[in-house]
Amino acid sequence: MLFRCLLLFLLLATGAQSRPLISLADLQRQSQTSHLETVATYLRSVRAAKAIFLKQGGIVEPNPALPTVILPDLHAQRDYLLQVLEMRVNGDTVYDQLARGRINLLCLGDGMHSEQRNLKRWLQAEQDYSSGFPSPALEAELVESLGLLKMVMDLKVSFPSQFFFVRGNHEDMDPARPSGS
Repeated sequence: MLFRCLLLFLLLATGAQSRPLISLADLQRQSQTSHLETVATYLRSVRAAKAIFLKQGGIVEPNPALPTVILPDLHAQRDYLLQVLEMRVNGDTVYDQLARGRINLLCLGDGMHSEQRNLKRWLQAEQDYSSGFPSPALEAELVESLGLLKMVMDLKVSFPSQFFFVRGNHEDMDPARPSGS
């Protein structure tokens, strides 16, 4: 495990990555997962991506010589992100274009929260919470939301110079101010 962490660090630090750390097949599996991953699994992805996000700062600078695919709010739609990665551009998938350094992918935030798509599920989660019951509805929402953000983190680690995710208001929550005021 220590050796893998050191190898990952060296690859990221030197930019000597010869192949992506996440495959399209891995992303396809992640998009179909119907259960929560372990906390350690999510944290591993976050920690790997955090160093890249911090190094790049708050400014998104896609390579202007490359075409850029811009995605609107994702709202926990793992399948939507996957469909874009599988979409063909100039004969290759967007994923293959990323792997070859020939395209940028910019996601405009709001990865969390399925919103109106799962309104009934949200109402059930609220009812469960108010009643003090465990909520399969809330767990299903977390599977989708955290799953999407895990895919985002894994893509950032695999394609640090070409994959971008701009944090949206759904990722910027402060428990001390739940109404956003």
